[in-house]
This record gives sequence, structure tokens and C-alpha cells, in this order.
Amino acid sequence: MKTYTKFIMSIALFLIISGCNESALNSINDEVADAACDPAVSVCVTVGVYVLDDTGYVNTGKDLVYTVGAECESWTRTASAHDQYSTEHDHFNAHKGSTYVDGVFTWYEYGPEHDQPSIDATCASGVNGVDGVQKEVDAVNYTQYGNFYMKIDSVSP
Repeated sequence: MKTYTKFIMSIALFLIISGCNESALNSINDEVADAACDPAVSVCVTVGVYVLDDTGYVNTGKDLVYTVGAECESWTRTASAHDQYSTEHDHFNAHKGSTYVDGVFTWYEYGPEHDQPSIDATCASGVNGVDGVQKEVDAVNYTQYGNFYMKIDSVSP
């Protein structure tokens, strides 16, 4: 099975685009806490997840850590019942093609699928985002995904 925690931001972005609420974002909290990026190996991008209220943008404390350049790293999240699934179940997603250039972090996201072999195949067959969705964030703008906003908080090295 592939590593599930190196590229956690994509989890949140998928949840956000899928119309998740705060409790759904909380469900990935343990995975976010386990995320690791080794700045000796790659550029590490930490992205903050924000909500907008009367006072402005408020950090949710759900920082997401990315390792730039990872290929077809996958992760799971718990999805609510839908279609033929009558109970909660896992959704599998993956990313590849991530870059950090001139202050902009960009990646292609694949999924969801309902099992690990399917997301591995989906990601492996996608070329430059074919069947994948290109996403990006920077350190200046709050990029909206659903009810949340994302912005790069730090980059290392």
C-alpha cells in the first residue's frame, strides 16, 4: 500500500470541493498530524485552511503539509453514504505533477476511487492532468475551494 500522509492538503481540497463541512475536515485531523516532509529531500509547502467570517479570514488550525514533486501518492478519507454505498466508506485520491515555482504551488489531483488499486491505476494513467484536476495556491491570495480558503503559510527549505 502506498504512503497516505505525505500530501495531505489534497485531502482537504477534495473534501472542500465535494462540499464537506467542518466535521468532515476534522475527520482527517489524525492524518494531518502524521504528515511529514523532509526538507533535505524536497521542498515542503505548508498550506493553511481558512474560513471567512465577519472579522476576516480565520485559520482553522488544519495546516496541510506537501512534499513537492511526489508522484502518485495516495490517501484515503471517510466518505458519507452515497449511490450504492449505504454506509460510510473509504474514498481514495492521489496527486502528481506538483511544482513550486515563483511562489505558486500547483498539482494535479485524481479520484476519488473506492479502492487502492483503482486510484493507483487512475493516477498512473493520467498525464499532465488528463482525468486529473489542476489546483494551485500561493502565499498572497486566499484561494476558495467550497466553504474554505487555502493559502501557503510557509515553504522550506
